[in-house]
Amino acid sequence: MNRHQIESYLIDPRVAEVAGIAAADSWRSAIVRAGQTIRWYQIARWTIGKVRSKLPPNYDLQTHAVKKEYRLPSDLTEHASTRWCKDGIAEFRDQLIGSLNDASVAASFKARAENLTLGLLENVDEVLRWCSGKDLLAAIRRDDAINTGSLSAKGLCGALRDWVLANPEATVNLFPEFNSLREQFGGTV
Repeated sequence: MNRHQIESYLIDPRVAEVAGIAAADSWRSAIVRAGQTIRWYQIARWTIGKVRSKLPPNYDLQTHAVKKEYRLPSDLTEHASTRWCKDGIAEFRDQLIGSLNDASVAASFKARAENLTLGLLENVDEVLRWCSGKDLLAAIRRDDAINTGSLSAKGLCGALRDWVLANPEATVNLFPEFNSLREQFGGTV
């Protein structure tokens, strides 16, 4: 399983328990509640990310008619240069409009909502896979059923991080994927 943020590993119930933050079962429940609480916000974030990934980077609006250095188009007249300029900008604009139009955004949002269901978010591993670790920490911090003391979401993340840094071997042993990485890189932590 892969997770998108390091915080999604730090807040894993196994880490929270060995770090003395909370019992794994109560922390697991808190993560599930947090994931379900932030579901629509996560869907919106995934939708924005998908749209952003389709936007052309600024260098895709070409400033050269011929993509090879030291080459010019065969026709350098005003008419040909104007046509190339307008066509290039129109193509760039159409890519942007296609990615940003309401129908495209709505379809992307709907597709993500169909995938990121409340049922899926009943599984702590799926919550940790599909939801932002930072957002989960913020939601857990708001959860009255779990006592995080005076720690803010950032402070809670810091406490978990500090435990991981102080216990690298124990941390690696909690996650099979970390052990696989260790084996690939010669057995060092």
